[in-house]
Amino acid sequence: MQANLKVKALVAAVGLSLGLAAQAAQINTDNGGVIGGGNGTSGNLVLAVLDGGGNRSLVFNFGKTVGQFNAQANTSFNVGIDAGLTTFLNAVTDLTKVRWNIGAISNAVSFNGVGDPVWTQYGFQTTAPTTPNAVRGGATGNGPPDVDFIGFSIGNTNTFFQNNNTISGNPLGSNATATVGSASPAFFNSGVYGPDFGNTVSFNNTGKLGDSLAYYFFHGIGDGTTGNTQADRFAGNWKLNFGSAAPASLTYTVAAPVPVPAALWLLGSGIAMVAATRRKVS
Repeated sequence: MQANLKVKALVAAVGLSLGLAAQAAQINTDNGGVIGGGNGTSGNLVLAVLDGGGNRSLVFNFGKTVGQFNAQANTSFNVGIDAGLTTFLNAVTDLTKVRWNIGAISNAVSFNGVGDPVWTQYGFQTTAPTTPNAVRGGATGNGPPDVDFIGFSIGNTNTFFQNNNTISGNPLGSNATATVGSASPAFFNSGVYGPDFGNTVSFNNTGKLGDSLAYYFFHGIGDGTTGNTQADRFAGNWKLNFGSAAPASLTYTVAAPVPVPAALWLLGSGIAMVAATRRKVS
């Protein structure tokens, strides 16, 4: 029997009456306003940067979807950052007050053979500390018992992204990148998105310039009326760097296995040879 999926109005829809600058690409929120309404792969990864001292913020849709990121999550790569981000950061008077995060929505519910909802792709990706205290669970409910935790986080993120989809006057100005600017720094700082998704999570999802942040997928597991919420950590860490002598850079780095120094290999083989010689002699 198919579980009764309630369509919740998580947040009020933000009107799209203002036009975007021609070069600014819309952020795909994977239908974040409806529980399970997306496909789980098309939501855009978005970098948000707050100038806490100058009351400015910037949002950068760097053109990579959840599906594309998942396919390369085990490899390191650099994100092509528009020069306008460097311009934005050059205007910051106190770089210690800059905060940033990365997020994306994966809002999909499939169904199993008996028509019950499967919640695996219902969730959101976000930067977070390496050990966030946000893994929640339970035993009963219509789907994961913390569906509201995920739902409100998705809803708040969706509101932030949609708000930025309505802003005219793109501060990054390049035809080669997909960017939108936020006219509401408070929306990022203490509103619905950062640093804790509108007080729906128990960790800070932001970092300072130069911080290395882990990246997680918070999602439901289980199907039908049972399940819980799980945090899957990706293999790499994100880092936003900026300095007076270098442009801004955004990297995703997967730590390589620590190689064994050649000297240790030689030492090991030497010990093995000595042992073999001793066995022969005896």
